Amino acid sequence: MKIGYARVSTKSQDYMGQIERLEASGCEKIYREKASGAIKRPELDNCLKALRKGDTLVITKLDRLFRSVKELSILSEKLQADDIGLIVIDQQIDTSSNSLSARLNFHLISTLAEFERGLMLERLEEGRERARIKGVRFGAKPKLKPEAVKRMVSEYEAGGSRYPDEFARKFGISRSQFFALLKKEREALKTTV
Repeated sequence: MKIGYARVSTKSQDYMGQIERLEASGCEKIYREKASGAIKRPELDNCLKALRKGDTLVITKLDRLFRSVKELSILSEKLQADDIGLIVIDQQIDTSSNSLSARLNFHLISTLAEFERGLMLERLEEGRERARIKGVRFGAKPKLKPEAVKRMVSEYEAGGSRYPDEFARKFGISRSQFFALLKKEREALKTTV
C-alpha cells in the first residue's frame, strides 16, 4: 500500500498541489498537515504508525518529512528495518528497490537539502540584520501613536485612574502593553532630562 504525507508550514498555505501529485502516484491514503517542520507534527506520527511491512511512504519533497539529516537518517533506518519503502517525487528517490545506489542518492540529497536550508536561514537572518540597521521594526505595529502614549502617561501620572486595567481599556490596549509603554516612556523621559 502507498501512503502519502502532505505538509505545508502555515495555515495560510495550501497543500492541494501536493495531494494531487500524491494521488497521481497511487497513494491510497494521504495524511495532511499544516504545521511548521520545527514543531510536533501529529499527522506525521499517525502516518508513520499506519505504515506496515511492505508499504511505501510517498512525499513530494524531502523537506516535507524531516528537519535535519540526523532525523532523516533515524527515520530512514526505521523504515528500512520495518521493510517500508520511501518515494520522494521531486528528487526521484525510491528506496523500495532497496538498492545501494538508491540509498546513497537518498542520503546525498538529504544532506544537500539540510545544507540548503541552513544557507536559507543564514540569508534570512542577514536580511533581518540589514533591515534592523536601516531602522526597520519587526513585530506588530504599535496600537498607539507616540502622541497618544505621551497623553496616556501624563494622564496616568496626574492621577487619571487608580486602576491600570481601566486605564489600559480606556486606550484600547492590554494591561501588559500599558505597563510596557509606561516603562518605555518613563525611560525616555529620564534620558532627555
